Amino acid sequence: MKWGVAVPNGSASDVHTLEQRLDQRFDFVYTYHDIDGVVPSHDEKKITQSGHQLHISIIPRDFAAADKNTIKWKDVAQGRYDADLTRQAQGIAELPGTVYVTFDHEPDQTAKRARGTVSDYVSAWRHVHHLYRRLGVDNVKWVWVMMGWKPAYKRAGQLWPGNKYVDWISWEAYNHSGCQSNAVSPTKETTFSSTIKQTFRWIHRVGAKYGIDARKPMMISESATVLYPQDPERTAQWYADIPRVLSKYPQIRAITLFDLDVDDCNFRFQEQPRALAAVRDAMTSTRGG
Repeated sequence: MKWGVAVPNGSASDVHTLEQRLDQRFDFVYTYHDIDGVVPSHDEKKITQSGHQLHISIIPRDFAAADKNTIKWKDVAQGRYDADLTRQAQGIAELPGTVYVTFDHEPDQTAKRARGTVSDYVSAWRHVHHLYRRLGVDNVKWVWVMMGWKPAYKRAGQLWPGNKYVDWISWEAYNHSGCQSNAVSPTKETTFSSTIKQTFRWIHRVGAKYGIDARKPMMISESATVLYPQDPERTAQWYADIPRVLSKYPQIRAITLFDLDVDDCNFRFQEQPRALAAVRDAMTSTRGG
């Protein structure tokens, strides 16, 4: 089992500090870039120099623009951003080892409908894939990332880029427990097991309808539980369950822990000693010591 982590701003220093606290080493680090961002960043260079792999998500948005969400999938597909994408691809080609790359993770989000139709997304993904191939960038594995949320399954299936264009299938496993409405409650908990099982079954039972080859390797691209300030043992148990659950799904070969505080949801497990210890034990148990 490979273990990854996402930390604020993809900070190499934060990764190093967390690894010291865990006395465990992550296999890769998940980072996020807008479509004209510099890849690799200074931190990403340091991360790879220290022997880690990268999972990079390229997001069709421009943080410097007045409207950060003006980029449409069809504009990507038509080559409008090829100069930026080419610079990123060339930067990735210079990195050591395999780099996992995702174009616009979670395209099944309702908010991303503003970026275009499902066919626009598929065309954009394939265009980016072809661009990397034309440039001879051969150290990339393409990871298709969806939310893993049941109400969005149909749309997710329609967004499948095609078996020739995807190497890994991925989704996310979160326990928000009401944090998005600023009302964290144990009664709203979603177990790690349930977040894995539901989407795994959908891919295997329904994926073929959308042309998805369910035999591809899988990863959980973001995973975390919101902290329970009054019940740190509950927080810890959520992470402690990960090895037991994943042992039932050998097709899932990697998991990334999301150690950030976003949108009123605090997922920074290292803030609770019991949760930190549970993560340490989980990583150790899947590596045989």
